[in-house]
Parts: sequence; C-alpha cells; structure tokens
Amino acid sequence: MNSDPIIELAEGLADAHRGNGGGGDPIVGFRDYEVIVAHGDFGDDFEGLLRFRDGEFQAFVNSGSDSDPRTAGRQNFTAAHEFGHYSIQAHRDAIRSGKGCHKDVTGFMSREPMEREADIFAAHFLMPTRELQKRYRAPQWGAKEILDAAGYFGTSITCAALRCQAAMPGDSTLVLWGPKYVQWQRMNRDWWFELPVRSIRNADQLAQGSATEQLMAGADIPECGFITTGTTRSAWFRRVSSWSSNNSILIEQAIPLGSYGVLTLLRPDHF
Repeated sequence: MNSDPIIELAEGLADAHRGNGGGGDPIVGFRDYEVIVAHGDFGDDFEGLLRFRDGEFQAFVNSGSDSDPRTAGRQNFTAAHEFGHYSIQAHRDAIRSGKGCHKDVTGFMSREPMEREADIFAAHFLMPTRELQKRYRAPQWGAKEILDAAGYFGTSITCAALRCQAAMPGDSTLVLWGPKYVQWQRMNRDWWFELPVRSIRNADQLAQGSATEQLMAGADIPECGFITTGTTRSAWFRRVSSWSSNNSILIEQAIPLGSYGVLTLLRPDHF
C-alpha cells in the first residue's frame, strides 16, 4: 500500500478544516461539506459508520454507554476515520454505490485495505507531522508526550502513540495488549533490523513487577497516567539470551486504555 497520497491529502485537509486543537477537526470538516454527524450508543455494532442514503452521506460515531463511554479522543478519531472515507475519492464512490458500507473496528487492528487507509488518513489529519514535530522537539519522548499529544490533538492514545513513533526520532516498540494476549506490535524500521521481530505474546510471559504486568494485574494508575519500570531485551524478545551482549536495558512504560487494554512503549535507556 502506497500511503503517501493519503497522508498528503489528510495533512492538506487538516489545514483547511482546523478546530481548536493542533490539527484538523473532523466535525468541522463534515460541517463544511454539509454532512450530518450523529453520536449515539451503538453497542458493539460498530465504532463508526459512513453511509449514503436518500441522496446524502450520513456519518455515525459510537459514543458508548453510560457504563462504558468512549473517550472524547476515541470518538474524535472515529469521526476522523469516517471523514477519511468521505475524503478519499475511491472510498466515497464505493460507499455511494453501496459496495463500500462498512462497520469500523477500533485499535488499528483491521486488515481491510479500505479501513487501513482510513486509519492512516485519520492519524495524519488529526496529528499533522509538521505540527507534531513542532510541539515535541526532544528525542527522549515517551508516555508523557503521548498522553499530552492525545489531549492536545484531540485523538485516541493509540493514535497519538503511533504518530509519535512515526514522526519522532529514536527507536521504539509499541505493544497493544488485550485481556491476555498481544493484539498488535509496531516497531520502527531501524529497530526492526536490530531486534527480533516478535515480542512475547502472552501476558503470562510478562516479568513480575514490570510496568505492563502491574497494569494487567489491576494496579492503581498513578496521577501521571502511566507506570514506568526498567526492563531488558531478553524479557521481551525471547530470542535474546539473558547472558548475551545484546541484552541491553530498556525503559518500559505502560499506559492503561480502559476496556481496550494496555499500551506498552519500549525504548532504549539512552538517546
């Protein structure tokens, strides 16, 4: 997939449809094109939906229930995802023809090309590269900057983490955990060649007392919003032996995502 045209489109539209944050605002974008957006509790049916009915496009965003509300950042990302479907010509044409109606899933987990393209659009629309790099100049970014970016740009924590990894310098690995297992792992290209490709996949393999293990076990969340501990390569990448010269120390930071699990950030302890 060549994502460059989608990124260029998204970041260009972010300038045209700005809100109060640092990037684009999908509600402003939809309003500018006279597309109605409805927020509501749609249960597990979908996170977002764009459809063409009665000669017009209609967008829907799942706000969750009183007992399990979606955060404002997650709702904003969902809206931006649907705005991506509307803005990408091939997606809009497919939905208008009735062949592209979809039920959006969350957490960057879909393998459908159309969904992946809308995720890429949403991430760059909400967090344009220039604005992101202007706000965070130091190479030692981490969980603090991810949480700040999610609030400043009005997006989900997962989106903020992936954009920081893509746009900011330095090696990093992101691991999204479900209740027991890894949902996905993202590693920047340089570290991909240096480290084994796959991290541990089962929560039972986590080192006792590690940041991630603490959150998975239900530890209280500090006021800062994340837990930090030291770890090693061998604790996460089983192909690295504990006695190997490659078994360097890493910084492990774990961010709770509520019902969506835990997001782990691994970075070297030097920059």
